[in-house]
Amino acid sequence: MLVGYLKETNSPKTLQSHENVDGEAIVNDLGKLGIILADNATKVTIACKPPCIPISAIPTIEAMGETLFRISGYIESIPISTGKTLIQIIKSTTEEILFDSAALANSFLDEPVDPSIITSKGYLISTGVVWEACDRFNNLPKSNKQAVITKWEERLELLKDAILEIKKLLDQEDNQGDEDDGWDEIFGESLDLPTYNSSNEKEETDGNRSLTKINQTLDQYMDLCKLISDAADELGTSLYPPQDSMAIESKVNDISLHSQELIKVILPFASQEDVNWFNACDTQFKNILAAYHKEE
Repeated sequence: MLVGYLKETNSPKTLQSHENVDGEAIVNDLGKLGIILADNATKVTIACKPPCIPISAIPTIEAMGETLFRISGYIESIPISTGKTLIQIIKSTTEEILFDSAALANSFLDEPVDPSIITSKGYLISTGVVWEACDRFNNLPKSNKQAVITKWEERLELLKDAILEIKKLLDQEDNQGDEDDGWDEIFGESLDLPTYNSSNEKEETDGNRSLTKINQTLDQYMDLCKLISDAADELGTSLYPPQDSMAIESKVNDISLHSQELIKVILPFASQEDVNWFNACDTQFKNILAAYHKEE
């Protein structure tokens, strides 16, 4: 049953809805279900540990199964207007809970179900793992805004690593000549990337922008951030020998195009300082590509 729930949770299908949805209420409901499930797991462990008496064990197993059914059904009922990024985090957390619950169930079987997928280290350890997984429901972001902030900061760390690696390679090439390529001014000495306030304040809407529209824009930020981070990582990899000039140019183009797309979305809300920085990056990308084509 739980293997089936896992497949459903991994399914990309999501309910379509254009209505504003209270993400915090959804997360609070999941937190309550997580508390119930943790209690179920404790009772199942007590009832099913050897020597097991079926008449005592069956009701506790059924109760845990009912809670897991409610969690799985609840996840399937969350509409896309809640925010794609928040839904992805919720589904990922639910997948961990279902997997760990299946591992707990497997620990009591003489013939474990699908052992190639679900492993177990014994019921005591498995019970603790379920408790930890349930606690994650209480630590979920309270809104799509907070979910995007969380994932964005993770991506910034990956992007910072990629930038440092690329800068290191550029510095090695600079040591072979005195020509200034213009990147030092853009990168800066510290390479500090901005951080974001992940406070618990609720998202606010104005008369012209519904919460659904705001969530769609936030998810667009997240999608473009991922594309830029991945492209920068691939560019860094392509700079190591043996180099393929066409591959390098392609990756630079990818970063430039994705960055330009993100800039278009952000510019209406950006400060003049940010606008100047964005324009400087865009100019530098164009200069690099122009110089590359000139060398060809």
